[in-house]
Amino acid sequence: MRADDSQSREAEGLRCALDLFETTLSMLQQRLRREHPGKNEDEIEELVAEWLYRRPSAGDADGREITLPREITLPRIPEHTEPPSEVNR
Repeated sequence: MRADDSQSREAEGLRCALDLFETTLSMLQQRLRREHPGKNEDEIEELVAEWLYRRPSAGDADGREITLPREITLPRIPEHTEPPSEVNR
């Protein structure tokens, strides 16, 4: 498998995860609007934010507290090199 195939597959997986997260938020907003018909959109957004910070565990992990921002190490990107010059014919 080529490296760009692997990266492409990883990128597609990330896009899928982000799409699912957006769908989750949309469904949560709809549920909160039904449960709190008197609340305006700002109040609904506050409820969404509260849910994001205090949501029940998804059941697959207890989670762990982290300190932000945390340090990350990025991979080294090779310097740009010029393409080989054309050979005189």
